[in-house]
Amino acid sequence: MILTAAHCGNIPASIVVGRYNLKEYDDDYEVFYGVQEIRHPDFNEETVDNDFLLILLDGVSSFPHIRLNGDENLPSPGDDLVVMGWGDVDASDEVQTTSDYLRDTTVVYMSNAKCEQSKGWVQTSSGPTMGYYEGGISSSMIIDDACSWGFGCADPDFPGVYSRISSQYAWLRSTICTNSNSPPSYLGCSGASLSSAQSNPAPTPSPITQQDTEGLITIFVETDPLNPQDLGWELSSVSDGETVDSRAIGFYANKYKEAFRHEVLVDPEQFYKLTIYDKKGDGFLGYVAVFKGRSYVMSDVLVLEPGFSSVSGKSVTHGFYVGSSPSRILTLDLKFDNHPEEVG
Repeated sequence: MILTAAHCGNIPASIVVGRYNLKEYDDDYEVFYGVQEIRHPDFNEETVDNDFLLILLDGVSSFPHIRLNGDENLPSPGDDLVVMGWGDVDASDEVQTTSDYLRDTTVVYMSNAKCEQSKGWVQTSSGPTMGYYEGGISSSMIIDDACSWGFGCADPDFPGVYSRISSQYAWLRSTICTNSNSPPSYLGCSGASLSSAQSNPAPTPSPITQQDTEGLITIFVETDPLNPQDLGWELSSVSDGETVDSRAIGFYANKYKEAFRHEVLVDPEQFYKLTIYDKKGDGFLGYVAVFKGRSYVMSDVLVLEPGFSSVSGKSVTHGFYVGSSPSRILTLDLKFDNHPEEVG
């Protein structure tokens, strides 16, 4: 399960675990779908109290869990804390520039009383909207994990506010133990009821036999945020040119920046090609990848297309091999000058 802030909204199209640089695709990261969201029952959109949201994934990550802090005495005023993210790196209110790679910095934890002396225009559960923020920070909302809200960026007059994990540790533990099929051992769930997960089970793929597994590939598609109806693709065999699977142009109509997963069985130890179509030839802003099996680990990627511009025209084709012993092939190493659009 993934813990995030309730004010961030609903389940995203896809959830990535283990990524560092958003513009590099060599990281050994994983991609999942969210199948269920569980918002804290007492989340308040106006006061942002209890700003917690748990998302149940459709698989189990191989990355280690991050422990939730259940000690209400930690942290202590003056402690150095590390915050991480890909958020806005421009302090201007008129411009939003997000980072391409994971950043971190150190912030100093302060007490509720000191934070309440900060200036601002807010409303919390313990008081009305005030011109100056003098009293009213909820005991569950000072630093210790989930980023909640703030004004500006690193403003010395108004500290950032974070949801305190320890204040709702009991709810988090109970919810994870009840809904997760693989809760972290440190929570001590030990046979906790999975009634909720069983009554609302995550979608399970059709059974695949051991023999089939060798030829199982997964085509992951994230559609264009502007023109998803222009996308189509075709998977075909290199040896005979036969189409193995396809999605016609128009299949993804009205599916703006949504994620899809298509499982395909192919003959192993063969070469295949995936052609991605863009009806108007004005560029594809989505993402297409082919993975071995059902894995979403980048070390198992066979094809990776992070989108293309109008220079590529109405289609882009990738060749790949399914199996463990490809025939001898040539590798063409291209180095471009300042006019790559002139190369064919």
